[in-house]
Amino acid sequence: MAYFDNIKVGDEVIDIMTGEFGKVVELGNDTIYPIVIDFGSYTIDGKWSESNKLQRLFYKGYEPTITIPEPPKRGYEFKSFKEQYSIKNNDILDNVYGDCDTDFENGQYRHTKEQAKASFERNKKANRLEMLVYDIQEEVGGKWYLYFDKECRHYYKIKQDDEIKMIGVIYMYEETAKQICKILNNGEYEL
Repeated sequence: MAYFDNIKVGDEVIDIMTGEFGKVVELGNDTIYPIVIDFGSYTIDGKWSESNKLQRLFYKGYEPTITIPEPPKRGYEFKSFKEQYSIKNNDILDNVYGDCDTDFENGQYRHTKEQAKASFERNKKANRLEMLVYDIQEEVGGKWYLYFDKECRHYYKIKQDDEIKMIGVIYMYEETAKQICKILNNGEYEL
């Protein structure tokens, strides 16, 4: 027995995919789409087409309700922030309390002011380096990066990374890396 075996002209129906309400205007002789609504035709099982697996058309007031489950929780739960310091573009905000999900999702909160200051300074240097990289090369890419070498008292050297990409490293092309080392080591630009 099909869902709409007893349907009549004038019955109110709903297409749960589009949310459209309508009335049956005709019960046609078409063997595939016998139910004609003011906004379309359906199979006797309430499907938009024979190839659909799911029923879309239901009697108004008898449509199914769908309960969407909560999304799974993150794998790692952060410790409660007793005091929060939020790192902003050009400032550190003291004692911010967890009311800004965007700051949390962007990783801007720290537990102590010292942590926030250290992160702020590192991020500022990384942003200044990346600004210099894209001033020299237009494309994103490359497999070279800079590092500070205290041993040979040469402030910046370059290294190639063929195996893996490290998080927090600004990659560039070799020629760009050589140019930036020269700029940083001769004091033309400071991070």
